[in-house]
Amino acid sequence: MPWRAPDDVLAAAVAAVVRVNALGRRVALVRDVRGRVRVAVESAVSVTGKVDLTTLSNMLQAELGGWFAPPVLDGDGSPAHRRIAREIFRELLAPPNDWPQGWPTEYELLDGTRASKPTWLVGRAILNSKESWFTAGGSPPSEPRVVAFYSFKGGVGRTTTLACVAARIAARPQRVLTIDLDLEAPGLGSLLDSQSPIGVVDHLLSHIATGEVGDVDPEPVNGVNNLWVLAAGRLGPTYLEKLARLDFLVGDSGAKGSPAEEALRALIETAASKVNPDVVLLDSRAGLHDIGGLALHRLSHMDVLVARANQQAHAGMQIVLEAIRRMHPVERRDLRIVQTMVKPPFDAADTKALVESWRKKMYDLALQTIYVDLDDAPQLDAQEAHYPLLVAEREEFHRLDRLQQVSAALLVEFDEIAEIAAPRTED
Repeated sequence: MPWRAPDDVLAAAVAAVVRVNALGRRVALVRDVRGRVRVAVESAVSVTGKVDLTTLSNMLQAELGGWFAPPVLDGDGSPAHRRIAREIFRELLAPPNDWPQGWPTEYELLDGTRASKPTWLVGRAILNSKESWFTAGGSPPSEPRVVAFYSFKGGVGRTTTLACVAARIAARPQRVLTIDLDLEAPGLGSLLDSQSPIGVVDHLLSHIATGEVGDVDPEPVNGVNNLWVLAAGRLGPTYLEKLARLDFLVGDSGAKGSPAEEALRALIETAASKVNPDVVLLDSRAGLHDIGGLALHRLSHMDVLVARANQQAHAGMQIVLEAIRRMHPVERRDLRIVQTMVKPPFDAADTKALVESWRKKMYDLALQTIYVDLDDAPQLDAQEAHYPLLVAEREEFHRLDRLQQVSAALLVEFDEIAEIAAPRTED
């Protein structure tokens, strides 16, 4: 058989399975963590006749080669096969979520024409990681308000934006807790001058091992009233080992969440109980990381999506917005896009053209993703989720080591984002 690329395997598997008469039984395709395809046929006591499993297995072997993991599991076969098949179908979700996002919905007939996937064919992807980007989980805590700052690419000023927004909210005054979840490249603790030897990584591993997050003690930020920080952890000889252990345990375990998710929820709850914040700001990891997925899709009430206006950010934003559409009900799609490193003044001709072009691209993406299932899609106006809020590119940010170095005049430029991240409440 010819070599098949990973993305072509499922289409071939679908075509092979539908050539065999299922006789009223559901058939499940399961793609394991190595990408191989396993097949299970549901038990059907009331259906007469049997699926020709030998023919099906031979056909899959011929079409998929090493991508097929035999045997075909028969729901009416041996006790072991019955048990495994029953478990597979028990864990499969109901329509329309019984076919994973991105899997082929059509297959090619022998005569070259195409047909839609039959309803009796269901599927499931088994992943050790990235599950928080595919599967909806629990809701964020009822209080306090949690806002995740996320960027698909690093180096776009996400952490600096979060810190400046936090300072402006604290100046109202409102109490603000910031937590560094960018565990692979932590920076928030340094920017807010954290001195603690214990951080997020330590508390998460403690909870995973013992069920307790330990002595969580957010640090007050020097020189900024009403602002606290919980840093990622002390960078040292054992940090990489701790991070590797956390990476191994971060993959999801189903609807109840992964050990890392349970630990993160406990950490946020415990830290919030210490400082009683009005809002918690999460500095999420860039890229399609598991922790980033948890912050965006399971822990936050609002998402602030930070990006520069370029093609890489556009491609990443499409993935993120589609994930939000897929996993968040309409009433939970609370987000804003922030465009950073915008050359001032904003009304200069070249800057204005760039901003308007990016604004239109974000609106088009929103129409394809988070607005696609709305009865009335929002218009292209400044109050909507897709309309980017602007952060100017300033030389001061390139030399920034500590938040305290940012001038008061420059901090004021973050007021609009601060107002959206933490709306003022009337007394």
